[in-house]
Amino acid sequence: MYNVVLSRRNMATASTLRSMQMKALKLIATAGVLTAGLLPTLSARAADTVVFGAAGSSALFNVFAQGASTASGASNNYSAKNAAVVHDTSSASIPDQTGNLWVVWDGAPSGSRKIWFYLSVDSTVGVRSYFNSAALSFTTLPAAGNIVPNLPPDSTVPADVQTAIKNFVFNAAATDITAPDAEQATSDAQTLGYSLTNPIKGDGGQVVPVSFSLTARTYVQTSIGADPVLVFVNKSNTAAGHLGASTVTNIDRFTLAGFLNGTFRRTSDIDTSIAAGGGPVVTFFREPISGTYQTTEKTIPASVEAATTQEKNISATTNNPANTTTPAWTSTSPIVTTGGRVRAIGTGQLVKDVNLTLDGLGYAFWSTGNFSSTNAGSTKYLTVDGADPLLDSYSAGAYPAGSSVTFRNVKNGGYPIWSKLRVLTPTTPAGDIATLIADVLATDSGGDFVPATSLKVFRSHFATGGVTTPHNGNTAAAEAGGDAGGAVFPINADKDYYTDTGLELVGSKQ
Repeated sequence: MYNVVLSRRNMATASTLRSMQMKALKLIATAGVLTAGLLPTLSARAADTVVFGAAGSSALFNVFAQGASTASGASNNYSAKNAAVVHDTSSASIPDQTGNLWVVWDGAPSGSRKIWFYLSVDSTVGVRSYFNSAALSFTTLPAAGNIVPNLPPDSTVPADVQTAIKNFVFNAAATDITAPDAEQATSDAQTLGYSLTNPIKGDGGQVVPVSFSLTARTYVQTSIGADPVLVFVNKSNTAAGHLGASTVTNIDRFTLAGFLNGTFRRTSDIDTSIAAGGGPVVTFFREPISGTYQTTEKTIPASVEAATTQEKNISATTNNPANTTTPAWTSTSPIVTTGGRVRAIGTGQLVKDVNLTLDGLGYAFWSTGNFSSTNAGSTKYLTVDGADPLLDSYSAGAYPAGSSVTFRNVKNGGYPIWSKLRVLTPTTPAGDIATLIADVLATDSGGDFVPATSLKVFRSHFATGGVTTPHNGNTAAAEAGGDAGGAVFPINADKDYYTDTGLELVGSKQ
């Protein structure tokens, strides 16, 4: 009996052991499944980091690429024209906006890289992309184009870097007008009659004024520097009576306003040495939501003095795309018998159009890239009201090398068409973003813009774009409101006025 009981006890014990063994095996198997399931998750957590993903102004495109290259500590970069788009999902009706792209990545292994990228569109599209939480999008990146000067030769973008930047929501915007100015420009364009169903059309494509709210995301505007808008002409015909003649060196602001609003259209309207009835001039102008347009518009035709506009006699329905030349100007047959105006979409397109049009005239923000010999070799720039935007003394309108640019008349406020360049970020720049900005300022390549620390003047800020209390940003309060076309004062004057009165020099316009 004892033996039987013992046997049963052993049998029970064996059964228990088998049960425990089965449970253990199940636990081991489950642990294996869990481990197998966790491995991809753990692997996915080791991800590349996009430090800076911006859309915005062509004026800052090159210098931020150079700064990112320095910040990366490696010679890993890519750039190409029309490589990607802004994809804005705030409305299904918003078309994608194409732009030039650069990408920089550091030397870390895949899965732990730092990445910087920038899509060049225009300032307002960049600002809108930030506030509407739009994303970078592309199907397949084109072959590297080496479009950014002063960088190592381009490389192919690694697969993991492409994955990191594709569909990445922009975390910065680069702009040559304030965010409130960009919001106001959008509203003004819509008032003119442009919309999602009636885009602003011109040579090179079309853009739409898309609404956005300045309260959709927090933002801090950091001043990078200041940049002049150059007025430039085609210099190919150097004969008397044409804009390439050596006598054509300057245009005053009221004459320039007349060309921009369509009043003037002959070479003799610029140069008094040319007899009345001179040859036709084709004036190329930008779209209303462009930062370049807004800076030029508010400081020249729409200034307090001139009180006109580039949209004079332009209808959003009957002049869209705007082309008032006779016969109608085309890029394949650019010679016309009667001058007029042609809208061009984007800085690159406008520079290209002036470059191929005899006696063409236009304007664009200065950068060594925008006015390279490849892009603008058939053009020269003019002084405005006798003030040279780039050099201490005018030299036949030849574009100087970056290291020789002094910006004297921008620094002292004597040149009338300029604006501050800014970058929008969610918070005050720190860490890698602060390093990037420092590297941008340090690697300015000697002449793409006036660093903020070298600028002695500012433009008076005013209420616009939903901002009711403007601030210049020189005293205790952070910059607020618009300044496109604001009157120019010394920074010290604003500080002294604030010390003496507790007030700022706000509300004054050029």
